[in-house]
Amino acid sequence: MAELHTVLTGLISGVGLVVPAVYFVGRAVQKDDSAARALWARLDLPHVYDRRRRRRTLGMAIMALISVVFFLGANYIDPRPQPNLSLLFWIVLLVMLVWLCVLALVDLAEVRRLRKRLLMAARQMFKEELGQCDPTGETRPDEER
Repeated sequence: MAELHTVLTGLISGVGLVVPAVYFVGRAVQKDDSAARALWARLDLPHVYDRRRRRRTLGMAIMALISVVFFLGANYIDPRPQPNLSLLFWIVLLVMLVWLCVLALVDLAEVRRLRKRLLMAARQMFKEELGQCDPTGETRPDEER
């Protein structure tokens, strides 16, 4: 039964380590992110790109740490000899989980704001394009607008 417990906690922790590993390997492979930075700069949002990147990197690091801490706590922390230490350990793990959830919610809120802003910009560009054409389909010169 103990082996099954170790295997299951190892499997759960392993899955928790795969996502950050893929993220960090992807960042290492993508050495030059100048195209992404240029796109965000063109949208006049370079600060959003940097914040998202830092927040997601921090989230992945926390996720990896949670996976390792969970495995260690589930397999090597025995609450019987020192219950206070065990309680503190699991409280720290819970705080890290809450922190990760808060980062995810902040990221979700920013993605929604960004999506709304980009949709408004696209609508504005579309309206400007429509304003340049007359009903006959001919393009009017810019100075006549």
